[in-house]
Amino acid sequence: MTEGPKKYIKVDGRLMVNPEYKIFMNNKRKEEDEGYEMVTAVPIPVAEPAPEPESESENEEDQKPATVSNSDLEHTVNGKISSARGKYATVAGGNNNHANGEMATIGGGGGNTAAGKATVGGGRMNKAKKPRATVSGGVRNVAGGTESTVGGGQGNTAANPGSTVAGGVDNNANGNVSVVGGGKTNTAMSRLTTVCGGIRNEALGEFSTIIGGRDNNTGGQFAVVLGGDQNEASGNFSVAAGRRAEATHHRACVFNCDMSSNDVARSSENGEFRVHATKFTICIDGVDATIDKRSIRAFAKSIKKGHELQERLDHQEQQIKKMQRQIERLLEK
Repeated sequence: MTEGPKKYIKVDGRLMVNPEYKIFMNNKRKEEDEGYEMVTAVPIPVAEPAPEPESESENEEDQKPATVSNSDLEHTVNGKISSARGKYATVAGGNNNHANGEMATIGGGGGNTAAGKATVGGGRMNKAKKPRATVSGGVRNVAGGTESTVGGGQGNTAANPGSTVAGGVDNNANGNVSVVGGGKTNTAMSRLTTVCGGIRNEALGEFSTIIGGRDNNTGGQFAVVLGGDQNEASGNFSVAAGRRAEATHHRACVFNCDMSSNDVARSSENGEFRVHATKFTICIDGVDATIDKRSIRAFAKSIKKGHELQERLDHQEQQIKKMQRQIERLLEK
């Protein structure tokens, strides 16, 4: 299988998606933009109930969860093929769950693992790897950072301290205190980045935000993509929205609302506010003022006529000055 170009490159010290990679993926992508195939959970075997006691005098302690206590170890296990290996560790139920550290807790489900002081509420094949990490449920989710959280979904990872993935499918919160709200295949790469939802969005610059949409990325610090499709905000404090809007300069704001073409709307200098649209309307006190292609052409024509008129006036002024000089010479004689 042919390897594609590198996904990320650095330009002027900023992490950006490689344009060659974007072209490569657009040519390669065949999957539907909507829907996904969920992994069907395998039914979890449940331990058979204990036989009824032959008499009421049978010790009631036999019906309680197994508890081991001594000066070094106190833990509770209530599930099939499960283990709680740490002081105050608990597995409340389920199958093949393992609480592997002090005060680790697993509520139920199957194939889950919790490290010391971490919690897995349930679900299947989830892992809470660091202290105070939490996976509430879902399938194959990983809370890999201290105090990281995965709320649910499937195949999600909160990799660094304080990072959060609320849900969705195959999302990654890789930066410190980064957040992915949901959606599919979204990435919050750097610290304090946020992707609220959508599909295949990537917040790369620190403190940057993507509200939603598809195939958007923020490479600049404090950059924002408001939504839409294939937008890029790679300048610091830049903003992009619509479709194929690229704010590549610092403090640039680009909106591409043009339905008549598939062209890219791209900033050309720092601090630019750029809008591509088929029509621009301003309403003042209930009165619409519309700017479209026809009015722009008429305005450009008026400006051209104004320039021509100014040139004629300048020429006439030069002629008048010439005549004045001639009159002055005649008067001197």
